[in-house]
Parts: sequence; structure tokens; C-alpha cells
Amino acid sequence: MEQAQFYSIGAAILGILQQYLLSRAGSKTGAFIMGMISQFVLLGTTYIQMINESELIYFFILFLQSLVVLVYGIVTRSRSLTFFPIGFVVLGVITVVLGQLQGIATIILIGCAGVLFLGLGILAVLMRERIAKLGEKLGDWQA
Repeated sequence: MEQAQFYSIGAAILGILQQYLLSRAGSKTGAFIMGMISQFVLLGTTYIQMINESELIYFFILFLQSLVVLVYGIVTRSRSLTFFPIGFVVLGVITVVLGQLQGIATIILIGCAGVLFLGLGILAVLMRERIAKLGEKLGDWQA
């Protein structure tokens, strides 16, 4: 077994077990830190393997691991085990999309900027009365 993924799963399980025991003992800071470290070991290893080997299977593994950690975090009502998996899945999705659409990234960026400017223009039209009132108030100012 040359995959680092198999070793990180064991380390993460031990870390989450420690997080559970620390939370039961009343050490909130220790439980938070141990939960964050165990998630970082598990999800970070999978993410690095996904980038290095450029295989889509690691994205699915990252998604499933994040889902398991997220469900456990919701069941135990632990904040430290809910935000980090969501962040890693979002990071994984962005990485996969940009990896698959390498030549199209510039077009997407320009398109998103255009949509943003259209939205701001529509917002300015809808709020033109407030903008006009603000212009009147600022027009009375003296330098």
C-alpha cells in the first residue's frame, strides 16, 4: 500500500476519537483543535493526492470523506467538524472545474465580470431615486 490515503484514514479516525473524548471531558479548546487537525490530515491528504495524480476518483473520495465527517459533526453538534468539510468540497470542485476547463477559464472570468456589471447596472436603475437624493445631498457640500 503506497497510497498515503490509507494511512491518513487511520490517523483521522484516531483524531476524531480523541476529539470525541475531549468534548465529553469538557475541554472545548482541545476538542476543537483536535477536530481541526484530524480533518486537515484526512481531507488535506486526499486533496493533495487529487492534485498530484490528476485522477477524478480522488474527488469522489474527498466528497465521501467530507460527507462522513459532516454527518458526524452534525450528529455530535460540533462546529469544528462542519465548516471544514464544506470548505474542502468547495475547494475540490473549484480545482476540478479549473483543471477540466483550463482554456476556458479566461472566458468564464470575463463572463462572470460581465454578469456582475449587468447586475450592478440593474441595481443602480432600481435604486435611481435613492442615488438622486444622495446626489442632491452631496451637491450642497462645499470644498
